[in-house]
Amino acid sequence: LFLNTPFLPRKMIANRASCAVFKVAPQTQNSRRTVASAHGATTRRTHVAGRSAATHLHSRHAHASPLLRCNGRKRTPAGFNRALRVMGDAALAVKKTAQIVEGAERLILKMGESEIIVETGVVGKLASGAVMVMEGETVLLTTACFDEGITGDGSFTPMMIVYSERMSAGGKTAGGFLKRDGRPRDPEVLISRLIDRPLRPMIKNGWSHDTQVLSWVMSYDGVRSTDAISITAAGIALALSEIPLSKPVAGVRVGWLPGAAAPIVNPTLEQMAESRLDLVLAGTEDAILMIEGFCDFMTEDQMVVALEMGQNAISTACKQIGEWVAKVGKEKKLDTLQTPPPPPPPLCPPPPPPPHTPPRPPGG
Repeated sequence: LFLNTPFLPRKMIANRASCAVFKVAPQTQNSRRTVASAHGATTRRTHVAGRSAATHLHSRHAHASPLLRCNGRKRTPAGFNRALRVMGDAALAVKKTAQIVEGAERLILKMGESEIIVETGVVGKLASGAVMVMEGETVLLTTACFDEGITGDGSFTPMMIVYSERMSAGGKTAGGFLKRDGRPRDPEVLISRLIDRPLRPMIKNGWSHDTQVLSWVMSYDGVRSTDAISITAAGIALALSEIPLSKPVAGVRVGWLPGAAAPIVNPTLEQMAESRLDLVLAGTEDAILMIEGFCDFMTEDQMVVALEMGQNAISTACKQIGEWVAKVGKEKKLDTLQTPPPPPPPLCPPPPPPPHTPPRPPGG
């Protein structure tokens, strides 16, 4: 999958199961080809004098692998597993040798139990703001765009959030006759609303451009849920763009294991299966904007501790995001902000005040 590009391989082929059926091809001396295809990706050929990109990557780690060629022939399970191992080794090699992409701006956030890597400047250059957010082997591509035309009078922010989970991100192919993803499922719609809820009030009043924020899960490792990181990715994309976001917004998930003395921030799915608390927080450096979750008979003091720990993680991340956006972000578009119209008069006039009754004298 795009083996000759410096940025996409370590994200697009990090999941071995997302590859199609490959055939092990014999090696040649003069020129070699690597052809790889997967669900949702176009086939691309790489010509390297003397050796291919995959062989070049493997030679650095002292285990050269045969080249791969994808065609319609059926392969035995052994050959298929061997091809997947080769592609997995190539992904690890790319991840080790291409840690920093040329032209990319990188930010590393430590939020509780997880480490989030944010990159911008390589993918989605035509968007107003675009980030590639990585948490382990989970990769999200989030873009923020707006229309140049003005719609509305400034009383409502015309913004749409679309969160999409493709089956190819988990290494699966849609079954049945239609080999494609259908309409958004209920969890995707709920996460889209979860992203919209803390971001919409942070956009300055009078913004009347049609705005669209797209969040696409490109790879999923199954370790943590993607709802909290999608809030952070959307907040960073808007902060980098020309859209007038007042302050950076980030999101975390807080859990509390049975018998533990303190909650944990951004726990894994295995930890959440035993957690007494499932709390999703979103906020800025100064305050909490959204709280959603449930708990199993916890005291008010425990809930206050969980909120404080989540807010501290959000505040630290927003400070880092603000400093990073000041260096690599775009200037906000404030010249087209409109003054919202005054509220309309009430349909019915208010009732008259009751007549004043003088106080009765004492003993009267």
